[in-house]
Amino acid sequence: MGLLIAFPLAIAVAATSVQAQVTKPISALLKSAEQGDIVAQRRLGQAFELGQGVPMDIDAAELWYGKAASSGDVDAMGNYGRLLFAKNQTTGIPWLIKAAERGDAKAAYIAGIALFNGDGGPKNWPAAFVYLTLAVEGGQVSARPSLARVTSLLSAEQRDQGASRLRALKLQLATQQAAPPSRPSADRPVRPSAAAVSPAKASPAKPNPAKPVAARNGGQPAQGAVQAGEHYVQLGAFSDEAKARSAWKDLESRVRPLAGGRRPSFIPAGKIVRLRLQNIDQTSANRLCQTMTVARKPCFVGRQPGKIPS
Repeated sequence: MGLLIAFPLAIAVAATSVQAQVTKPISALLKSAEQGDIVAQRRLGQAFELGQGVPMDIDAAELWYGKAASSGDVDAMGNYGRLLFAKNQTTGIPWLIKAAERGDAKAAYIAGIALFNGDGGPKNWPAAFVYLTLAVEGGQVSARPSLARVTSLLSAEQRDQGASRLRALKLQLATQQAAPPSRPSADRPVRPSAAAVSPAKASPAKPNPAKPVAARNGGQPAQGAVQAGEHYVQLGAFSDEAKARSAWKDLESRVRPLAGGRRPSFIPAGKIVRLRLQNIDQTSANRLCQTMTVARKPCFVGRQPGKIPS
């Protein structure tokens, strides 16, 4: 049918948990993380993602988020899934779903839209309904229009299918919340379960066991350098090109220095026009979007169409 829903631009880049300041000294965090402390592993991932106390290093952030996520940390699951999704949607979706099924409303929002659009796997509208409902009920007010659109497109059978799965997930969440808290065992990593109503199946990426003891910037450009790359930064989706150009005027002075002076592209997509900066390296794209998110501006990082993840 050619129907698409634009991604939740602001939340797709930086989950609220990432905004937390990393106050523990990095050396102490690293020591605790290497000893298997799950919270330290997640916070170390945050430090590397945001460049707090260490140079920004998305690969290191992914590694430490992955360790914590594999041991059951829900916040880390969402962050890990988000970073994976920006690189390869197929590997990111299972972790976003896993986080969503444990109460992460932001992960549910991203997963719901991906399942509706068929990003990272086949389209699955009943599953999209399930996760967008969880997102709205979890406080993601901006997910309401997307949920309304999905609901309006479902057949009676699909609505029943989605509602049945939603009831089961809510019961599961209630049971989890009622259970006494327990520390997940690092010896028994939790793996993503099958997605609701049979969404796309994909094996999650396994964290690299290599142990970084510092940011790995050898041979890399300086933190402020913006390199040509396979990613884009989307700064909004608008009803027409005039509105997209007007938005760019408001953003230009803030964005262009962070994007190596790149000029925007205005990309028609059905009834909307997407405002994007193209051909940018992933680290610079994430850094730019982090700045936009802190300023409460919409932003989303994606891979250029046709690019094959390495």
